[in-house]
Amino acid sequence: MKGAFVSLEAMTDEDYELLSRWSRERMGVYSSSGPEFVDGRELKESARRAGLHYLMAVAHDGQRVGGVSWSQVSHAGSYEVGLGIGDAERWTLGYGMDAAAILLRYLFHVRNARRVQAIIGDYNRNMLQFVAKGFMTVEGVLRDYFFLDGEYHDAVICSILRDEYYAMSVPGLPEEDIDVISAQEKAQAKRVLTDCLARSGDSYLTSLVNRARRSS
Repeated sequence: MKGAFVSLEAMTDEDYELLSRWSRERMGVYSSSGPEFVDGRELKESARRAGLHYLMAVAHDGQRVGGVSWSQVSHAGSYEVGLGIGDAERWTLGYGMDAAAILLRYLFHVRNARRVQAIIGDYNRNMLQFVAKGFMTVEGVLRDYFFLDGEYHDAVICSILRDEYYAMSVPGLPEEDIDVISAQEKAQAKRVLTDCLARSGDSYLTSLVNRARRSS
């Protein structure tokens, strides 16, 4: 899945080690209010137990710059996401927003998400700027949710719904770039089915298929 600045790729064991190192640095502070002292193997295993999925954000020059995460919450179609750019030199340059846009497109277009949410500390300026641009709606404040630098900090819970996502112009990759089967091949397959049903003389099924073609 490729965007303007990064591609999202499946994690390797080496990627988990890199992500664990970033989690011990400033990225871990912004994402979870403190460094996480785990190695790659522990991170991978804890993610598996929690049903948490990671993807690596890789810049077009081949450099691994950060990671995104998603997990299903509450019920099918409801997801929580996370984002971190580990390469501090690429902060505020659009890499994080690009990775977030790709992840949203994946969840809504591929996994049929109904709702996507994020929990963001009130000290995380860059992520709050993403929210302030209108990409997500603030639903509430979680009081004293994070503990950072010797004091408690609030968090905001933000979300975007499926119809809101498709109603806005979100930067990122067009749908055809992540479609598994092209629109042309889908249309050809439907014509084969229609012709097959027409030859069989089943007018009812033929009418159903033709109605589905018209609605699409």
